[in-house]
Amino acid sequence: FSATNASVSAESLFVGRNAGVSGVATVSGGTLALSADLHTGADGTGTLTLSDGVRVTSDIANVGFGSGAEGVIHFTSGTWSNTRAVF
Repeated sequence: FSATNASVSAESLFVGRNAGVSGVATVSGGTLALSADLHTGADGTGTLTLSDGVRVTSDIANVGFGSGAEGVIHFTSGTWSNTRAVF
C-alpha cells in the first residue's frame, strides 16, 4: 500500500496482519484518518513509513502485537494523534 499526498480514510489499517505474512505500507504527505486501529505487524511482519508532513489519526496503535509478530514504524515528519493506547 502506498499513498502520496492523498486523503485516506478507513476504519482500520493492517500491515502484516497474519502469521507468515509480510506487509509494507508508505504514506507520504496528505492524511491517514483511521476511526479505529492501526496495526503494524499484528501477527506477521509489518513495516510502515510515514513521512513528508503526513497527518495521522487513529484510536489504538499496535506495533508487533501478536506472538512472533514484528512491527516497525518509520515516522520522519508530520503529526500523529492517537486517541487511546500505543502497544
